[in-house]
Amino acid sequence: MTQGTPSLYVDNQEETGFFNEKITINCYYTTSGEMKWCKMNSNCVTERSGLIDGTRVNLNNRRDNRFTVTLSELSPESSGWYYCVKGDFQMPVHLSVTERPAEIYKTKTVSEVSVKAGASVTIPCFYSQQYRNHVKYLCEGSIWTYCSYAAKTNSQSDSEKYSISDDKSQSVFTVTIKQLTEQNTHYWCAVEIDNGVDHGRYFHLSVTQSTPRLYVDNQTVSGFIGENITINCYYTTSGEMKWCKMNSNCVTERSGLIDGTRVNLNNSDNRFTVTLRELSPESSGWYYCVKGDFQMPVHLSVTERPAEIYKTKTVSEVSVKAGASVTIPCFYSQKHRNHVKYLCNGYLWNSCSYAVKTNSQLDTNKYSISDDKHQSVFSVTIKQLTHQNTDYWCAVEINSGADDRHYFHLVAQDTPILSVDNQAVSGFIGENITINCYYTTSGEMKWCKMNSNCVTDRSGSVDGTKVNLNKSGNRFTVTLRELRAESSGWYYCVKGDFQMPVHLSVTERPTTEPTITPTIAGKTATTRVKPKSRFDLKILIIPSSLLILILIVALVVWLVLKCKHGKADSTTSKSSEEAVTYSDVAFKKRKAKARSVESGEDVTYSSVVTTKQKRQSKGEDTDVTYTTVFHHM
Repeated sequence: MTQGTPSLYVDNQEETGFFNEKITINCYYTTSGEMKWCKMNSNCVTERSGLIDGTRVNLNNRRDNRFTVTLSELSPESSGWYYCVKGDFQMPVHLSVTERPAEIYKTKTVSEVSVKAGASVTIPCFYSQQYRNHVKYLCEGSIWTYCSYAAKTNSQSDSEKYSISDDKSQSVFTVTIKQLTEQNTHYWCAVEIDNGVDHGRYFHLSVTQSTPRLYVDNQTVSGFIGENITINCYYTTSGEMKWCKMNSNCVTERSGLIDGTRVNLNNSDNRFTVTLRELSPESSGWYYCVKGDFQMPVHLSVTERPAEIYKTKTVSEVSVKAGASVTIPCFYSQKHRNHVKYLCNGYLWNSCSYAVKTNSQLDTNKYSISDDKHQSVFSVTIKQLTHQNTDYWCAVEINSGADDRHYFHLVAQDTPILSVDNQAVSGFIGENITINCYYTTSGEMKWCKMNSNCVTDRSGSVDGTKVNLNKSGNRFTVTLRELRAESSGWYYCVKGDFQMPVHLSVTERPTTEPTITPTIAGKTATTRVKPKSRFDLKILIIPSSLLILILIVALVVWLVLKCKHGKADSTTSKSSEEAVTYSDVAFKKRKAKARSVESGEDVTYSSVVTTKQKRQSKGEDTDVTYTTVFHHM
């Protein structure tokens, strides 16, 4: 017995734990000697870790005269009497291990989350309804006893690093940690307990410079009653794939139910998609993807589809160079695809005037309009902008009611506040594309897709397309990676209050030399795509082979003809050297006695006398007969 601090004591001699969970017990001391944790009628653990009846035990000696005992993965066999030992002193502790009751639980959250450095993450922390009016806080540090306050619900912190909010109706508080570094790893969700030990639940952040192990396009998504929603969970790790709802069940097969909502899972290319069908108000809440040891929380809000969602939508503030042109996309509900669309010029809706309409061809060089009914968007182009061209409305005619409209403002000046190189760009499936956004103003930097989400950090995803932002000088570059057909559409840069629309067309890279003619807002931009030069040897080999064959045939024919011609010359030479007969013809004039010759006519007679002469030739001497003809008058 002592009047001061006991030599060895604990917070409570009666402790309760739950199956498959862990519990930590503090043993305080003011004496020296060996440190132990023992179970009655069983063994002791004296090292930093060990086993007692199959239960894992970890000991940690603190600097504040205390050692902690953590029993992990509790089972029914973990129940019983234990005792702390320090030197000659012991302190008994009784542990009861049971199933955790459905409505009685301490703080609960995810355990392992992977995040890219420089990004942000939101973590939900659930607590028992009995603690809804207690103070909640985020504690930073790997050891519960030494962790430090990062954010509390009862104090307004000026920190840009942490924020906290408490939804008492759902018994959940959420903490957001921004600009993550590799030092931001160990945290505790905690609830203050006025007359006892605060409840704390540890979670670990794995901050990486490369691609996170498990991530989603957006941690906050919205759906509408009776409709479907699809969420993409990307992963670079192995392990079991799950989709779970906090404080409810998980789906591990291709299909299943969570709180009455039909869930379908589809695994493809380091991504599994989660489709929740026929949403109801009960479908709202915190869910999380699971892949192996990692989880990623996602909050789903399900409401009635508001009427406003069907109205015309566009950008609000655009800066343009004076004298230039600009194209503005205007989105509308699919049910209005056959309605007339128009651009109205003027600051006040009631007094604005038609600038251009889809059902009339106005003879103007100032405005043009085109309607893409398949994408539910019409685009208007305004040319030769001046300082007077400032106030406009995108509008859709409603036959039995007020026209739908959305106002946008143009600022025409010599140097635009926010601009791009080209409002219409093209990319190819599987490749990357980079877009430059130039600015002369301050404010938040974003890259957004119309009717979808925005990327505000250095990296993120929009409709499954990876996006990287890089700021340099008065320019930020947007790189969209591994483009897909679904990457096509209208995007816009954001800097402060200004936006600049950009249309992206994504197609297969052509293998020939086609002419690509995208039409945007009545303008046709023709781009000639030149294929890579490639020399085909077949083009040269085939005609060359034919030419060689022709030459060979010609040569053979020439040799045959030459041989025959040589034989013919030899025969002629031999014939010319054979005997030749020459005749000398002498003409004599006499009276004809024949009946047929009339008196007085001259008659010429010839006599042939054969003579023999020698003839010199290249060959042998041959006999030649010569004939001499003498003419007798």
